[in-house]
Amino acid sequence: MDHSSPKRERRHIHLCGEESLNDYLKNRALQARKATGTVTWVIPHRERIIGYYSSVFGDIEQAQAPRKAAGAVHPYPVPYLKIARLAVDNNYKGQGLGAVLVLHALQQAATASDMAGLRMVVVDALKADVVHFYEKFGFKRYDDLSMFVLIKDVKKTLETLGPV
Repeated sequence: MDHSSPKRERRHIHLCGEESLNDYLKNRALQARKATGTVTWVIPHRERIIGYYSSVFGDIEQAQAPRKAAGAVHPYPVPYLKIARLAVDNNYKGQGLGAVLVLHALQQAATASDMAGLRMVVVDALKADVVHFYEKFGFKRYDDLSMFVLIKDVKKTLETLGPV
């Protein structure tokens, strides 16, 4: 898995049927990196990108955070890593690349949590039929299509799976 680069951003890209995900990788990922620090990880294969996800750090006020994530530790915002976008090339769907991308994101979050405060990983499922996919990794709904998994649960999952 590689970080995105200006050259890779413009490779032959038509990942999935969701044009907003294709457009993001083609036209906005590099700008997002510069503007917000969003990092896009890609799975290159020959001259194509066959999967990617973007991630960014953020925080949410205690009152808006999932109850389990907020806790009663302190009154400060709850820090998280957000999986902002995730897509797999239609030609490679069903081969486990989506799982590889999610597990990579979770590993990055676990590593980051050892360096600085991070309470959870969040994702906004694009559509209701995607919720089940994220539930396989321990994500739970907290607001319509918004989902979260606590870092402590991420670490347990990764420990069970072994090296990713």
